[in-house]
Amino acid sequence: MEKKLVLILWLALTIGVMQVGCDDGGGGDADGGADTDADTDTDTDADTDADTDADTDADTDADTDTDSDTDTDTDTDTDTDTGPCVDPVVGDPTVTSALNVAVVMGVTSDSYTLTFSEDVFGVDTTSVTWAATTGSGTLDSITAVDGANYTVAFSGVADGDSYTLTVGTAVEDTCGNTLAAAVDIAIAGFAPYFAEDFETMTGSGGTADEPNGQNGWTSSPTTGYEWRVETGPTGSSDTGPSGDHTTGTGTYVYTEASSGATGDTTMLTSPSIDLTGATAPQIGFWYHMYGSNIDNLALEVNDGSGYTNVWTMTGEQHTDETDPWLQTVVDLTSYAGSTITIQFVGTRGTSYYGDIAIDDIFVSEPMPPIAEFAANNTLVVPGDIVDLTDLSSNAPTSWAWTFTGPGVVTYEGGTTAADQDPQVSFSAPGLYTAGLVATNSVGNDAETKTDYITVLDLYFNEDFETMTGSGGTADEPNGQNGWASSPATGYEWRVDTGTTPTSSTGPSGDHTTGSGMYVYTEASSGVTGDTTLLTSASIDLTGATAPQVRFWYHMYGSNTDDLALEVDGGSGYAAVWNMTGEQQTDDTDSWRQAFVDLTAFAGSTVTIQFVGTRGAGILGDMAVDDIVVGEPVVPAADFVASATTAQADDIIALTDLSVDGPTSWLWTITGPGTVTFESGTSATDQHPEISMDTVGLYTVALAATNSIGSDTETKTNYIQIYVPLLFEDFETWPLTGWTIIDNGVTGNVWDRNDVLGGINRTNGTGYSAAADSDAVCSGGWDTTLTSPSVDLTTATVATLTFESNFQDFAGDGDAWLDISTDGGSTWTNILYWTADYGPTSETWDLTSYVGNNILLAWTYSDNGGGCEWYWHIDDVMVF
Repeated sequence: MEKKLVLILWLALTIGVMQVGCDDGGGGDADGGADTDADTDTDTDADTDADTDADTDADTDADTDTDSDTDTDTDTDTDTDTGPCVDPVVGDPTVTSALNVAVVMGVTSDSYTLTFSEDVFGVDTTSVTWAATTGSGTLDSITAVDGANYTVAFSGVADGDSYTLTVGTAVEDTCGNTLAAAVDIAIAGFAPYFAEDFETMTGSGGTADEPNGQNGWTSSPTTGYEWRVETGPTGSSDTGPSGDHTTGTGTYVYTEASSGATGDTTMLTSPSIDLTGATAPQIGFWYHMYGSNIDNLALEVNDGSGYTNVWTMTGEQHTDETDPWLQTVVDLTSYAGSTITIQFVGTRGTSYYGDIAIDDIFVSEPMPPIAEFAANNTLVVPGDIVDLTDLSSNAPTSWAWTFTGPGVVTYEGGTTAADQDPQVSFSAPGLYTAGLVATNSVGNDAETKTDYITVLDLYFNEDFETMTGSGGTADEPNGQNGWASSPATGYEWRVDTGTTPTSSTGPSGDHTTGSGMYVYTEASSGVTGDTTLLTSASIDLTGATAPQVRFWYHMYGSNTDDLALEVDGGSGYAAVWNMTGEQQTDDTDSWRQAFVDLTAFAGSTVTIQFVGTRGAGILGDMAVDDIVVGEPVVPAADFVASATTAQADDIIALTDLSVDGPTSWLWTITGPGTVTFESGTSATDQHPEISMDTVGLYTVALAATNSIGSDTETKTNYIQIYVPLLFEDFETWPLTGWTIIDNGVTGNVWDRNDVLGGINRTNGTGYSAAADSDAVCSGGWDTTLTSPSVDLTTATVATLTFESNFQDFAGDGDAWLDISTDGGSTWTNILYWTADYGPTSETWDLTSYVGNNILLAWTYSDNGGGCEWYWHIDDVMVF
């Protein structure tokens, strides 16, 4: 009987503990260490429980048991219950974008990326709910990007709608309790009074199609310096954007500066915009102003009393065609209650380097910002200054920056966390997360970039930027920044910027920026077999674990011999790396990076030494730049294809350009057809060769991996496989199916370049078609080269590409490209040049001509009748 009583008491106690484990709901105990059980138990046990459960057990046992138990149950509800239930800790999701999202119909994407931060122990699931306060929009999908990031896509948002997107973590513990935490995101619809993204306009591919008459817009003039519709880059190099603002592959408008004269203006005028019901309207638009001869872009508004300037921007605002577009927002409150038109006015600069572009125009009531930002460098060392640029849209008026990571973040240059574009530096190596909250009078938005900035733990870093000797002088690195170089005459190391003094060898600029400093071996002096040494200062590796040296090299020149790296850890120099022979084929070819493992030298102090060996001639300048000694880092994946347009079954070489020492590679190519790895290569080779058997667009991705981690670079629709409808490389002459016309009846007509006594002046190879008044300087030129008929009747899209070089003298030459859809009875001009233009690789979208048979005609004329230069074309293709 006594044994049965003890068993019953043990079971009761056990059940009580299990109930405590299941009832706590995730750790809400408030005991603080003393057992505050509200038990009515009359046990006289001398329990020393540190159980902090706020138990409300109504245990009414009237036991008078005098056991002197020393029960040491120490359940403090920090999820270490010794009972059978395991309690998860639920972390609130952190949303890093789409806070108070403003959706502008027809302009802004309605897909946003949210980050959920979960701290759970147990089984976790993610739940997302969509509730419409007003409106009928829908949550279309939630897609997992990776373990923490999700893309939420919604549609059907209309003016005045209000929605709540609840993002939560739902966690079930082992007792079956469901615990949840959530955050709400307000999504409001804004219907603009006017919106234009130019996506429905035609004229992409560099044609002369204008916005005039499209979507209610008018543009003037219609020749010369004018507004044009475009997709991709503009027809001129070194000016204009690389793509539109909306998607990067869509349509925008720009001022074509290849025609016209300095000071010319061109106007783009909108249809009427009704602001009669507006309260505080504003206009927002995106602009891109890259080009050394950019002049002026202005915005004017007319409410019936004439145009008034409300905004202007003068001069180059971007430094590269790939730079992000910039947005401006202009207050139009003074026009509320009116009907207006807006007018963009472009002013031409002194040359064709002046293409000005605009995109994504909207007129609406004020909207909350959409936060975005970028850093000028995301791979730095402690103490380096990083410039942050706010790229938020919808005119934020205040900013709050945050940085988290292993070290102290210091705001530099007098900037603070409240500045729009602050400067920061980092005290310790590691990964840093950057965040920005952008706010205006309507609302705010937050953007967080996790592990955005990598601060490297470097033992040595040299980019040569503080050395002197630019311009190819004989200044040596000897004695600068602790380096020693020898010999001091003859075949030696020198400091340079730009190209080396000898043509056909050396790089075109440094690796760091393209315009900075580097060192190289000057092969114009010395004799075959001479060597030159470049020796570093001491490098402390006493605290290193797996150090490596990373540097960039350029070895272009037919007499290039050998470049070696040696390391001395105290026992003399030992060779650890070398490269022999020409590695680049042009001074503009990309620098290459080398990685050398120095783990064998960890724990010691070393010097490194670059040894150059002179070849048999002066064409052997070898260059070195951006030397780093540090622990390994995650690679940064990148690559390039030998061709991005090709025919089915053509072989395309993929070249890995990843940096920071990948040791394995995985290529993924997706598209409409079968992808074959050629020449014995495979998806895991560093530089594979591929072919595709089906027409269409193919996406290429590369995952580059080393012992530290992996990075993936994806280029969407990167390679286009086509069936050419027309191809002519002019290797065979006379041409078949082509027509040559002597419009001027002078006897001077299009011919092959060798017949006219000149070289192929395009970027093409072999022969070119040429109209060359520089070769034949008498009689004048007016000649047309017309293609065979090209059948576009069954095509859905069409593109024209060709190599070109048009050079003019004193404005006396002209170049036209015309197209006909009626067998040559009438012609439409799609290209007109009156100034030097080339050599270029031209791409023109002919999609607007599908359904027809077309002819293409290239016409060259010189007005002076003398040596007015030339127009060469090559590799004409329609596909």
